[in-house]
Amino acid sequence: MDNRIDLQPFGRYEILFLMDNPEGLQGGEGNVVLSFLPCKMLSFTWNAPPDFPLIRNHEHKTWVVVEFEETPDNTTTLTLSHLGWLKGDEWDQVFNYFDQAWSRVMMSLEESCQ
Repeated sequence: MDNRIDLQPFGRYEILFLMDNPEGLQGGEGNVVLSFLPCKMLSFTWNAPPDFPLIRNHEHKTWVVVEFEETPDNTTTLTLSHLGWLKGDEWDQVFNYFDQAWSRVMMSLEESCQ
């Protein structure tokens, strides 16, 4: 796994999962930071996995908003929203993929913070 993140508007936000794949098919390539508020919120574009080339290469990109909120017990609540979905069978397939994937990501993150 590798990351290429330039934390500035329209800076790179690339998280690479499939390092053995050729460049362009390694994961979250080509995504950018949309906005951020330190310690509060981060938003970025997000593409489909290489298994969904029609959606991955579509001109329209979805986006993710991650919000952080400090709680009274000195922990942080993280809220993740994946937005910008278009209509159609393949878009639905990618939505369903991420519906499961983001749940696993959030559980993994929670476990690593305990």
